[in-house]
Amino acid sequence: MKHEAVHFFAAIALIVGVFAASITIASAQEDTGATQPPVPRPAPGKMLKEKAQQAKENLKEMRGEIKEDRMDIKEKRMDLKEENMGERKEFRAEVKEDRAEMNAEMKAKLDAATTPEEKKAIMEEARGTRAEFRGDVKEDRKALFEENKGQRKELRQEARGKMVSHLKLMMTRLTNAIERFAQIMVRINTRIAKLNEGGADTAAAQTAATAAQTAIDAAGVKVSEAQAAIAAAAGAEDPRTQMETVRTATKTAGDAVKAAHVAIKAALDALKAIPRPAASAAVDASAETQN
Repeated sequence: MKHEAVHFFAAIALIVGVFAASITIASAQEDTGATQPPVPRPAPGKMLKEKAQQAKENLKEMRGEIKEDRMDIKEKRMDLKEENMGERKEFRAEVKEDRAEMNAEMKAKLDAATTPEEKKAIMEEARGTRAEFRGDVKEDRKALFEENKGQRKELRQEARGKMVSHLKLMMTRLTNAIERFAQIMVRINTRIAKLNEGGADTAAAQTAATAAQTAIDAAGVKVSEAQAAIAAAAGAEDPRTQMETVRTATKTAGDAVKAAHVAIKAALDALKAIPRPAASAAVDASAETQN
């Protein structure tokens, strides 16, 4: 159970790290905007910065929750181990005491016997009593083992449930990120279309936008695959057999979202680099002269 919980936490730590890396890129993106020509900043850039800050705060909160759950499971595991050890120790002490009482009783009967026949009968009875006693001890030991096993299983299920919940939440946030990317792409494409209508050369921006959309679509597929891997692990008899698949799928999903994020940044940069049409510049110059 210990190893299973560790595997779950490792998968979570991995996807958190990957997602945090993409958030770092989002923040860095806003810093690079300062070196661009004095062109009005597209609204999607501001949206990305706000969402990045919110995502950072969410990640910090999630790390705290994961740490608390990890400590909670660890403490419960230690408590259960001590409890089980105490029960086994108590069981052995009770068996020892019962055996001593049984032997003392048989000895007293043998001491009280006056004929060989009585002693023989007592010895026969003792053999039967000991055999029955051993059978009872075996059954009781088995029952205690099964009880302890059931308690460990319940704790494993609790740990599994918490870890799967965290992983699903991570996937939900990645899905939400993809949805936000799609919203940003709508605004980028709308801006490109307007500039194109005004006579601007938008070829590079359109190419970058197409590449960004392709990356977003690919990220959506990878997130769906990761969600399927998590669901399979949650329903497996032994989730540990699925953890390598989960780790690979979640890392791939996180990398895909990160790649989509980079592609959107490239599309925004290409949008900002579009030269303003001469006609528009002349109108602006005329307006400034009249003012």
